[in-house]
Amino acid sequence: MPHKRTIMIVVFILLLPLLAVNAIGGDVPYFTDQDLLKYSKGNPSGASRQSDSSFQSVNPPSGKAQRVYRVKYTPFEGLTRRIIVKATFNDTVQSLAAIDTGADSVVISRRLAERMGIMENNEGKFLWQASGIGGTTLAFITILDSVSIGGARVEFLPVLITNNLSDQFDSLIGMDFLSNFSFYIDSRSHYLVLEEKGENKGLPAGRDRNWWLSNFKRFKHYREFWLRLVKEYSSRKQLSPRDREILQKLKNQYREAERLFYRLNNYAIENNVPLSWRVY
Repeated sequence: MPHKRTIMIVVFILLLPLLAVNAIGGDVPYFTDQDLLKYSKGNPSGASRQSDSSFQSVNPPSGKAQRVYRVKYTPFEGLTRRIIVKATFNDTVQSLAAIDTGADSVVISRRLAERMGIMENNEGKFLWQASGIGGTTLAFITILDSVSIGGARVEFLPVLITNNLSDQFDSLIGMDFLSNFSFYIDSRSHYLVLEEKGENKGLPAGRDRNWWLSNFKRFKHYREFWLRLVKEYSSRKQLSPRDREILQKLKNQYREAERLFYRLNNYAIENNVPLSWRVY
């Protein structure tokens, strides 16, 4: 099994230039009718009629409920039911995003990544396998400084970069963002309602122990995986020019995986994350 995985990654390395045209297959996940029923509510009793602005931040009285954000959404994309909102990435680039409660992470399209300048250099991202409806496919992993929907903002989000998702939106907002809030769908007025979680305020960067441990384990695994491939390929007795080219690409992937691991570690240090919440 490890040998097959190694072969697959090397093949991915060889296919790296094709990411723009052949990175992801299958249908894009969407906000289903079941999701709408699960998260949908009408206007809360006593709520005032909302204006046509794309989002509203409600400042509650001091000491009471947390800040609430009401974000106007577009309810449909073609014949498929989706919740589509305006999102801002790294505080600079705006794009339409689909809410996907079935996704663990935020996913952005290559088109959006290019607008953000992520694809212009070889730093800050590395290749990985992403599993989805279309099966295992090629993707990049990177870390965004921030993602905002209306005034609801989450910093430091690992994301996947895939081929373009849809003509109607350029990202999927998964639970890595949404779990920072209590949220529901106001289906009557077409608002996504996000409420800050009070229990997050005393946590390092608003993240609990499980988030820190899982991400340290995740990026540690990425770094170790690419290092193992570098060592395996370097151990060959004879390397053709093509082999040396592949080895250099593997080293580049390891370097970027290590770079992102230490970016996570620096973020943990800045936020005084306990050592017991980290894995090295």
